[in-house]
Formats: sequence, C-alpha cells, structure tokens
Amino acid sequence: WIGAEAYRAQLPAFRNLLEEKGRAILAGVEKQCRDRNIAVETMMKIGHPVHAIVEEARGANWVVLGQRGEHAEWGRELIGSTVDRVVRRLKVPALVVPSQHRPLRRILAAYDGSAHSRQALTVAADLTRRMNGSLALVTVIEHSHTRDRIEAVSREGRELVQQAGLNVERALCIEGAA
Repeated sequence: WIGAEAYRAQLPAFRNLLEEKGRAILAGVEKQCRDRNIAVETMMKIGHPVHAIVEEARGANWVVLGQRGEHAEWGRELIGSTVDRVVRRLKVPALVVPSQHRPLRRILAAYDGSAHSRQALTVAADLTRRMNGSLALVTVIEHSHTRDRIEAVSREGRELVQQAGLNVERALCIEGAA
C-alpha cells in the first residue's frame, strides 16, 4: 500500500472492470464452443491465477494452457511466468500451446527410462493414437551414461510404444545435455 493510498478509492472500480473483462472473455469462449457444437462449462474465479488454476486442475484429467499470456509482447520469455508456475505444480498432464494454431500431427516424446518419462510416453502414445499421428522418440546421452545403456533405454521406449499399439516413426539417441 505504500504509495498506493491515493488509489484506494479506485480499487472497486478496477475490480469491476476486471470482472467485466472476464465475463466478456468467457462469453467469447462460450460462443466459439457453441458454434462448434462443443459442450463447455465456464467459471470465473477471483484470486491468484496460479493457485486458482492448480486448484481447478484437481478435478481435471488434462490442462491446456496458452504458452504466453495477454502481456506476451512485453517479454522475451518462451513461456509465460504463470504457465511456468502452473505446469510445475500440476499433478495431471498439461499441454502448452503457442498462439498460432497448427494441427497436431507429430509428437516428440523424450524418454530416459524413469517412471515419469514412462508415464509421459504413455500419454504421448495415447494422444498420438487418438489423433492418428506419428510419434518420434528421443533419448539423450549425457556424460555419465554409456552409449550401450542409452540404446537399451531407447529400445525399451520403442517397446512400450509398440505395446500401446503404435510404431515409433523415428528413434533418436543424441549426445549432449538433456
């Protein structure tokens, strides 16, 4: 509040403006979905965006986020700070998309043999199958690993994808920092 005391009386008007903006955005989303015969349930919450999104994600199977927010033109980051913080806290899969739509056709899945990468590969295979796309697999060789070990991990990843009923379009073993 230091220096902001003079603006205290304006806070209710500012909040009303933000709520109007939120309602307009939701109305636009509802119209887009209605025009495409997509069922949608909208809600508007007041509070910290990261906390609100993570809280709502507890009842979701998947979260889709824009890569950058409405102030993207003012920053140089590849991913917005809110998206970064949300993705780091989620317990469900997230899809982070750029502002320009491109149909999903090819998925690149990174696989290192860990339980987390195994789960990511399972999700990638499921998504690939649903969109009738293709899947590429990448395994990175870092200094502490032998080429034989990395190729075995890559082979294990290809087998997991085959068990899911798909073929790996391309399997890469790349040397360097993951």
